[in-house]
Amino acid sequence: MIAEPTNNSTSEKAIQRQHLQHAIAHAAHYLPAQGPIGVFIHHNTLHAFQHLPFEKAVQKAARLFGNEPFMTEAAYRKELSAGRIQQQDLELVLANEADKEILPRCLTRRELRRVMLDPGLRSITPENIEWLMDENELLDSLRSDLSQAKRQALLNGDGESAAVRALFAACYRRMPNPEP
Repeated sequence: MIAEPTNNSTSEKAIQRQHLQHAIAHAAHYLPAQGPIGVFIHHNTLHAFQHLPFEKAVQKAARLFGNEPFMTEAAYRKELSAGRIQQQDLELVLANEADKEILPRCLTRRELRRVMLDPGLRSITPENIEWLMDENELLDSLRSDLSQAKRQALLNGDGESAAVRALFAACYRRMPNPEP
């Protein structure tokens, strides 16, 4: 025979049920209202964040859901080398950004950013930059695929290592100070 629940356990179950319903209602706020669909219908999957500017909404949702807010740099480079992202797309984006000389009469910010988007460029991270500089001669030579005209402009009568180090120093000076 099954024992009848006491008032105490009934009230505990009611509290647990209420807590569960509250948790589900809270989680549902972050999920789309409908399930998977067979045809495309526009739905704002970031509806819980629509009060924020788009980039902030994407970043907040990424933190909450444990995802990446944007494609990785490697993924962009892969799509660029595969032709899915076109060179004219890059040129259009770069044309809308502010430009400034980095090395007088040699290199502008836009030119540098354009070269940095090249799929053949090696990946430099905060974790590997010192090793690349010390062990891989990062600051000793210009890229081998650099045009002869651009190479001569950057060299400006100096040796190649001096030109690379001047370029690195110019870029480094423009970086924001890192937080301690």
